[in-house]
Amino acid sequence: MIVGCGGVQSEPAAPAPEAEPVAEADAPPASDRMQQHFTDVGIARDAVIQGDLEAVRAPLARIAAAEYGFDLPADWLQWVEEMQQSAGGYADSADLLAAANAVASLTESCADCHRTTLGGPAIAEETEPPHNEDLVGWMTTHAWGTEQLWIGLTAPSHEAWARGAAAIIGDGAISEAEGMNEALAPQLEAVQALGVRAREAGQPAEMAAVYAEILTSCADCHTALDGRR
Repeated sequence: MIVGCGGVQSEPAAPAPEAEPVAEADAPPASDRMQQHFTDVGIARDAVIQGDLEAVRAPLARIAAAEYGFDLPADWLQWVEEMQQSAGGYADSADLLAAANAVASLTESCADCHRTTLGGPAIAEETEPPHNEDLVGWMTTHAWGTEQLWIGLTAPSHEAWARGAAAIIGDGAISEAEGMNEALAPQLEAVQALGVRAREAGQPAEMAAVYAEILTSCADCHTALDGRR
């Protein structure tokens, strides 16, 4: 202690050690974060397909708020910023079309990054799509095709995109399928026509636009089915 005219005084406190950066250092590796984004975009996509607008918002908000550590490669930065800005802008989507466009836009950003950095998910060999002789078969085939289009757009993979378009176009007339609901046939035929557009789309922006329309058409059909139940 130090004694002076003011009485007893405490010794000066030792300076506090500088705080070490925690958030960035403890953030998941960039590759893990990208895998989480891939999962979240898939969750948002499935929510759009089911016509559940509320369920779209949480995964988009997670993407927008994600933190990256020190290991983020410099050539990823532009695409990460674009992806997070896009996700944040769409997190409060007012309708399913806007939500579908959000998924398509994010997927296009992923593809741009993968194309530039020569990265992206591995594309597994796929089996043939389900057969589509009846109503359930057609809807199952369209679901399979939509998944393939998503992989094709994200990876990007021309082969997966072509498989998806072919599955959605299908074989034969939807209206003649066994057990077909007359009210649903026009909606499924509209999705089939979008499959033709997907097959003919050549540029990423065209592919993203038609993909958003396919997601919205799926949502319209599922919403109608729920209403009829």
